[in-house]
Amino acid sequence: MLLKDWLKKNGMSIRAFGRLHGISHVTLCMSFSGKQRLSARTAVKIEHATNGEVSRTESVWPEDFVEKMEDGSEQMRITPI
Repeated sequence: MLLKDWLKKNGMSIRAFGRLHGISHVTLCMSFSGKQRLSARTAVKIEHATNGEVSRTESVWPEDFVEKMEDGSEQMRITPI
């Protein structure tokens, strides 16, 4: 699950999540917009903060888990294990 989806599911803002877990909301916003990749340390913090619902891999490389649809919307890519 992507962090932005986790935040929506849990009714939490980026700012509140960042403050609660010691992560800059600016860093999270830059990551969401694709302007900056999260560090491994931040990705691990997110994984722990979400009890593993958002993996460190999904945090660092979210584009690998999103598929662009023809209408321009995005959908989670389901990758078989």
